Amino acid sequence: MDEVFGKRRVSLLWIFKPDLLRVTLLGTLRGLGSHGGYYALTTFLPTHLRTTHGLPVL
Repeated sequence: MDEVFGKRRVSLLWIFKPDLLRVTLLGTLRGLGSHGGYYALTTFLPTHLRTTHGLPVL
């Protein structure tokens, strides 16, 4: 998947080069953590509070 960027062709695999691999992996972990946090706050936590403490969801 090459894309013309100016006069230079850039590959999507460029983000996995050794000098960018650390940033790529940290960004991936941060994104996964954000999605997990969103899931916990919107799905798991209300259900947990309702079933264990009898609190209303809304």
